[in-house]
Amino acid sequence: PNCTLRSLSIVFCHLTHKCSSIIFDSIGNSPLYEFYADNNIISIENCHALSNSLSKDPPLELLSLVGCQINSDGFLKLFTGLPKSTHLHHLRFDSNSMYDTGATAFADLIPILNLQSLGISDNEIWRDGTTAIIQSCIQRDTIYSLDIGYNIVDLNELSEYVHKSQTLRYLSVSGIKIYEEQLNNFLNTIGNESRIT
Repeated sequence: PNCTLRSLSIVFCHLTHKCSSIIFDSIGNSPLYEFYADNNIISIENCHALSNSLSKDPPLELLSLVGCQINSDGFLKLFTGLPKSTHLHHLRFDSNSMYDTGATAFADLIPILNLQSLGISDNEIWRDGTTAIIQSCIQRDTIYSLDIGYNIVDLNELSEYVHKSQTLRYLSVSGIKIYEEQLNNFLNTIGNESRIT
């Protein structure tokens, strides 16, 4: 709490569950703007500890939990703290196991969050989950960068989002599973939106 650190990276630290919880508990009282905990194993209990910290509305703007083996139950715990974390603009949840359950729960939160960038690639999310997130992004048009790759995606829904959004600039769709007949429409939409890279 009394440190002057603004960014903390504990990537690939092989933390025990106890160590993770100790660190996560402290985030809520810290001055950190960025926190990277990628490639550690984060349990449901760890997600609960981090959620409690986020509920204290720390100045944290970027949270990165890439490749942490977080399942949908862990995400549901974590998500309870997000609405109170008003400074959080950048979330990186790639390469976990959010599934449709976590994705639809997260979609319910998007309209009340202040997100600017979101990474949820490779989370074993099927079409219902990605569609829920895409439709929520349309309602709350604040995201300029979205990585939804390596999930199952309805390209018609994504095309509508790309067309309607005034904010989206960067879109990653690497490795998505799609209906082939939706591809041409999507490519035409992307081709007509010069702001998207």
